Parts: sequence; structure tokens; C-alpha cells
Amino acid sequence: MNIDALKSLNTPAPTGWTPGVQWDGEQGFVTTQPSADPDTPRDERWDEVLQRFGLDPERYMVDGPVRHSAWDVPGSGVQHSHRAKIVERPERTFDVEDLLDTIWTDVAYPDNPRAEWRTIQIGDTHLAKGALDGGGTDKLIARWQNSVTEALGLGDHYEGIHLAFMGDLIEGEVSQGGANIAGNDLTLTESLRVARHLVSWTVQEALKVGNEVIVSAVGGNHGQTTRVQNRPHTDNHDIDVVSAVQQAFELSGLDERITWYYPEEGANHVVYEVGGTVFASTHGHTFKGGPVAGAAKWWSGMCASNRPAAAAQVLMAGHFHSPVIQNFTSDKWICFGGALEDQSTWIHEQNGTTSKPGMLTYVTRDGEPFEFSIV
Repeated sequence: MNIDALKSLNTPAPTGWTPGVQWDGEQGFVTTQPSADPDTPRDERWDEVLQRFGLDPERYMVDGPVRHSAWDVPGSGVQHSHRAKIVERPERTFDVEDLLDTIWTDVAYPDNPRAEWRTIQIGDTHLAKGALDGGGTDKLIARWQNSVTEALGLGDHYEGIHLAFMGDLIEGEVSQGGANIAGNDLTLTESLRVARHLVSWTVQEALKVGNEVIVSAVGGNHGQTTRVQNRPHTDNHDIDVVSAVQQAFELSGLDERITWYYPEEGANHVVYEVGGTVFASTHGHTFKGGPVAGAAKWWSGMCASNRPAAAAQVLMAGHFHSPVIQNFTSDKWICFGGALEDQSTWIHEQNGTTSKPGMLTYVTRDGEPFEFSIV
């Protein structure tokens, strides 16, 4: 065989990149045919790929990150192939695009300045938790928007709005060893997309009534990326959602009146100042011994070891799905926010527990919170 014939031979794709579908009845992968196009296929292109391999795009969809492989074929240039996870589309009575459209509504607020800061604790929203499990994303979106607009409309124009994103913004796919996935009405990527829209909308609404806006984010247990092995607390979808929104505001030049706070790498709480009041924020899943007793023990330890949280006047937390306000000491307050679901079906079937859906909001001035309300 001469050299020209050798050059004309196709170089096989890398091992594991054979075009086609692998499906085990619950999940699988689809790999595209090699081509000279390096671009990742869009949704409609994936639908064509699935259809070509015998999967109905109405029933199956691509979810999660897409892997890309490239290799050189002598005489034909670089060839590209893409590999993506496929899942069954969740059963639901709504369309995701329609839900996103409902988020962006115009709301008018009063315009009488106040010298205080308003805090809204936004956590345990569990977007993608299905109706049978006590949620329903369409209901959770409506409750999120109603809570925010009511909180921002309780008073007048404020010195500033403090938005504390307390974790568990999405239901995620790690709870109960992943068993909760069956009850989700959004895929992971869809839930993250909806969460980013809602956080972005919330920040924009806050800018309408506050001279300044302070945003913080901590990670919840449902926002964890995996439980297969231990990961840093900051490797969390909740933090990534808010960080992506920050990037969007910075790129659009709309962040001049916004300050953003996140935990230090590996930490699961953050401490910062809001208009003369020092806050410590954490999700609360690391507390042992119940909400108030666990928070008090955690905070006492922080104070005893002179950690930054010792300087806080308000400790914010979530996780327990019930609003609790405790005057810890004369100048320190423990504030647990609520959840957007009215019950966790799993817990309700064990002991009948329900909860009032809503967000905890209050006003602070010179280190003291007041005017508490669940909206």
C-alpha cells in the first residue's frame, strides 16, 4: 500500500465515541455522528439526532453538560462528535417557556423613601419539586413572585433591599440517594434555568424600591452537586445560580447599585454588613439538635472561638421549612425563614406536618430587626 492510500484511510473515532444511543431503561447517552462542525448541537438538532436513533423527542431529551471530542482524519481535517446524557421528559401540566414568560411581569411600588433596609430571606423554594411531593413548579414560581412583590410593597422606597438567598433554591437530584428525581417535574438543567430567571427578576424588582441592593447566597443540602463523595460546601448549585446572575448584571452594566456576598471557599456560611447591621447567613443543615437549639449552639461556638460570625447581630438560616424568630441575646437574633411548599409529602405522611408557604421579611435599623412578616 502506497503513502497516498495510507493517507486516505479514515482514523477511527476515540474509544467510547461510537455514534448511537445507550439506554438502560432509566437513563443513557447519545453520541452524534462525526462531522466537521465543532459547534454543540442546539435543542432542535438534538431532537433530530434522537429521532434518527429511534427515540421520540416528545418523550426523551438531552440534559446536563455535553462532552465534545475531536480527532484528526488525514485528508479530511478535524472531525468532531458530541456526547450527551438523555433522560425521559418529566410528566407535567405546564410548558417551561410559558412559565419563564410569566416571571417577567411589570410591578409598580410606592415611592416614599424610608431610612431602613428591608431584608427578604429567600430559601427552601425547591424549584422542580413535583406536585405529588408537595410542590409543583408552576405553583412555586407564583408563590415566589407573590412573596417578593408583597415584601417589596409592604413599605415605601427604602435605603436598601437585602436579598438573602438561603439555599435549596432547587429540589436537585441528590436527596434520598437520588430517589427524589422520580418526583421532579423539571430536569436539573431546567430547574437551574428557572432559578436563574427568578433570581434575576428578584434583583431587578429590588432595584426599583431600593437605593442600594445587597445580595448574598449560601448553599443548601438540596443544592449539592453530588453526595457520592465529599465536596466543598461552595461546590453548590445554589451558589452557582446567584453567581451566574451576578455575571449577567455585570456584563450588562446594571450592577452599579448591587453588592454581592458569598461564603469563602469551602465554608457554608457568610458574614457581612447591611446598612449598619451585621448578618451571618447559613442554610442550617449543619445545625444539630433542632432549629433554635442547633443554631444557638453553632453561634455560641462561633462566638467562643471569636470567629467572624461572633460579630453578627442577626443569624439567618433555613432548612427546617418553618419560620422561627428567636431573640438569642439582647442584641442578637436568630431568624429562620419559611419554604414555598405547603407540605413535604414525605414528612406529612409520617407525622402530618404542614407549613405555611412564604418568605420571611423584616426591616433593620442600627443592628435591630423589626416588623417581621411572612409573605
